[in-house]
Amino acid sequence: MSHLNQTARFSNVSDLVMYVCEQPRPLANDYDPVCPFPYVNRGWLGSLANDSDAGSEIVLKPSDNYDTSLFSTNVVFNDCSQTMAEVLGTRYTVKCVVYCLLSLIPTLLSCFFLKVMFESKKAKNKGKAKKAALNMSEKMCILNIFVGLMHCIILIDIDSYSGFMHIEDWRPLFLGFCGGAMYHIQVMLVTNWIGIIDAAMSKQKPAWSENFGMFTTVTCYLAEVVGGYLEFHTGEAAHMEAASNGNMRAAKYAWTSILALVWCAIGIRYGKKLSDTLASGAKEGPNAQLRKIQKYIFALVLGAILGSLQKLFLIPKFLGKSLFRNLPLCTMKGFYMGGTTSLYVIILIIQWAIVYAQQPGKKTVRSLVTSSFMNASTVVSGRSRRGSVSSRRGSVNPSVAPSMSSERSSRKSSTTSSSVAPES
Repeated sequence: MSHLNQTARFSNVSDLVMYVCEQPRPLANDYDPVCPFPYVNRGWLGSLANDSDAGSEIVLKPSDNYDTSLFSTNVVFNDCSQTMAEVLGTRYTVKCVVYCLLSLIPTLLSCFFLKVMFESKKAKNKGKAKKAALNMSEKMCILNIFVGLMHCIILIDIDSYSGFMHIEDWRPLFLGFCGGAMYHIQVMLVTNWIGIIDAAMSKQKPAWSENFGMFTTVTCYLAEVVGGYLEFHTGEAAHMEAASNGNMRAAKYAWTSILALVWCAIGIRYGKKLSDTLASGAKEGPNAQLRKIQKYIFALVLGAILGSLQKLFLIPKFLGKSLFRNLPLCTMKGFYMGGTTSLYVIILIIQWAIVYAQQPGKKTVRSLVTSSFMNASTVVSGRSRRGSVSSRRGSVNPSVAPSMSSERSSRKSSTTSSSVAPES
């Protein structure tokens, strides 16, 4: 590849830097990488990697007559031995850790909420032989945990700059499962509302919602997982490093976004019907169930709008283009929020929205914490009682031991003297 012979392509380091940094981002059909992704020339970014002020001020454009001395002083020709993660150092580590924690917290909260729900159900169903099926809240918590785990794995190497999360294979796989689960949650929620409303009228669940829901879920998972993989392995992208097929990505975005908006519209309609029904039956204002439905609608609309509209607006940029992901950073501006990071932010918002909608009642949480504390106290006190009993059995009171010994010795001596004395 041409990046193995940089001296033949560029007369000096400044020319190399200008070639990389004057490429239109993120689209660069004619860009020929200077290093294999995620590697860059040793010394890349120079002082910008350690100077936040310089990094935020310098934005390189094709028309700029910028001084490359600040940037390229330490860049070494034909030495692609550093990853972008190594160049960025603690900045990249901090970014990965912060985003990972922001995804891990709602995941752990969903685990806790799921435990609360299971304990509450166990108490209600005490004495019943048959176990109750998972309800909607439990299913949503399980899916949120699944999304959180997939998301955390990606965020360990958020931009694939260290090479841990391979940009062409592992990253599309985990990101595809995250995306598919988002649509799965939406479909599952709306079909449940349709079943409640329509079954109350016709005494049976409508088949169209179940069939359309299954079709949407399966095709969205396939589009996200399989389509995400094919982005990097079809068309011109199959012969380029860390490049994705723009047409494939545009088709994936169009399909999933349209389905998400259709289900969003259906969800708003049936969610409003359900909330109106509950509100008409409530005697003293909104009850807990009505408030939960309103939270569901909020999470549904928020997720659909953030996810779908962002994709629809990007489709014109992708059509007919090969999208290169291996353009090295030329400025620190937008490092923490720009580029593909916005996609992770949307997933984080949806994770937190689900946690917001699934929070159990304070009374349920308080009873679970109290019962757990009492169980722990019972176990500790039981162990201490058993320990004290065994210690009493195995020990002798030292104040009693000498008197018992002297009494036994006196009885023995008296017996001996009586047997030896002569008869009178």
